[in-house]
Amino acid sequence: MTSGRRNRTVGDRTGGTRGRWYTRERVHDAGRAVEDPAGNAGSDTANGTERAPEGRAYPRAGAMRGGARAPVRTGGTGTKAIRTVTLLGAMGAGLLGSHAAAGAEPLNPVPPPPPEDPARVALGRALFTDPQLSRDGTVSCATCHVLAEGGADGRQVSIGIEGKKGEINAPTVYNAGLLSSQFWNGRKKTLEEQVDGPIQNPVEMGNDWGEVLIRLYDDPEYTRQFQALEPDSGEPITRETVKRVIAAFVRSLNTTNGRFDRWLKGEEDPDTKLTERELEGYRLFKHYGCSSCHQGAAVGGNMFQVFGVINNYF
Repeated sequence: MTSGRRNRTVGDRTGGTRGRWYTRERVHDAGRAVEDPAGNAGSDTANGTERAPEGRAYPRAGAMRGGARAPVRTGGTGTKAIRTVTLLGAMGAGLLGSHAAAGAEPLNPVPPPPPEDPARVALGRALFTDPQLSRDGTVSCATCHVLAEGGADGRQVSIGIEGKKGEINAPTVYNAGLLSSQFWNGRKKTLEEQVDGPIQNPVEMGNDWGEVLIRLYDDPEYTRQFQALEPDSGEPITRETVKRVIAAFVRSLNTTNGRFDRWLKGEEDPDTKLTERELEGYRLFKHYGCSSCHQGAAVGGNMFQVFGVINNYF
């Protein structure tokens, strides 16, 4: 790799399509917004590509969103991740001093969740953990996104109804509301849009919205809660209202005010002090250019990168 002082375009080894390499100078400037080459691209899940501006195609295996965890395909190793685990594997924060200089770091404190009706969040949590959303009543959102296990399932690939195996591992739901798009290949822009995918995917939950709504209307407690949230609606339980409450719950899962976040904000509490090992780890994190892709409050998740810039990733 060159010195990194210039931006350069590189070929994707998986199929000759073009991607972009973002240098440190361009992307880690105190949380500044970065360019997303996929823009508001549409998706073509049938052939595994993402349609992008200027006719570019980002292969599912070749262009993934930067984030706290990398996708794992068959033959790899399952991973768990949440932004707060061991401060990025002893990659604490800071320059070489004891506290972060305000606005000078590539990583930012995780913000609090957006204001939301607590009743909507509570209903979203109930649906998130309810296997009724799946065709055979065995799989819920929480099956693959285990909140006590970093918001994922730690598997090489996730398991859906009837023991069917997916093609890729589940991303964490923690801080997912901070991402610029959803799914590893960014094919959905919002958390609301993302809900459609697993519910209707034949390998994951294998259901359809008609059946989901019938089941929810047949449950008196769900009917009561939706009516309380939508008092002026003749149809309180719809595809959109279900997606809205689940998305509201996921947006509440920001890992705010962890030790690392408090340190970034310059708090003097002894409990926020980072060890020398953590400080050195973060110095190396920046020195080797990790922060070119992994920056901001979500430690990435706000742009796309080609995997295998130097060698074949898979």
